[in-house]
Amino acid sequence: MDNKAFYFKKASREDLPGIYKLIREIDQNMTCPDWFAAESEEFLEKCIEDEGFTILAKPSENPSALKPAGFFTVHFPGLSAKNMGHVLNLSDAGLLVTAHMDTAVVDPDYRGNHLQSRMLAEAEAELSRRSFRHLFATVHPDNIYSLRNVTGNGYRIIKTCEMYGGLPRHILYKEL
Repeated sequence: MDNKAFYFKKASREDLPGIYKLIREIDQNMTCPDWFAAESEEFLEKCIEDEGFTILAKPSENPSALKPAGFFTVHFPGLSAKNMGHVLNLSDAGLLVTAHMDTAVVDPDYRGNHLQSRMLAEAEAELSRRSFRHLFATVHPDNIYSLRNVTGNGYRIIKTCEMYGGLPRHILYKEL
């Protein structure tokens, strides 16, 4: 399915059913379950408008499809203790311009189109317009596909530790 055309947009509440459907399918069918920490529907809803935003990839040949080809959530952790900016000892001002490049999901039918990397770039462009500066992502150390996508977009590993209930993760960082 390489080289298909897609368009990208910020998700709205109307997109939530398709997002929920896709994340449940991916979570239930992961070959390596430790690679993916599925977020709750409540968290995904917050990342539509309140505490972040979500980028959708829609196939150009079927833009009205309920289920997206992929989505990418961005979370604004603010001054929360979970803000990965604490790893770099960022000041409160720094924490407030920190974003977590949180969940990347691509429908298996659309893999091979570099959607994770493309959605990440779309999210970064939006964050740049909003004056965010510190971007963090997490990737399971064995997930070479996601790791290649994230590092290929200029992120570097700054720490490896347990997260999400004891799962190993690289913490990656990029400054805009």
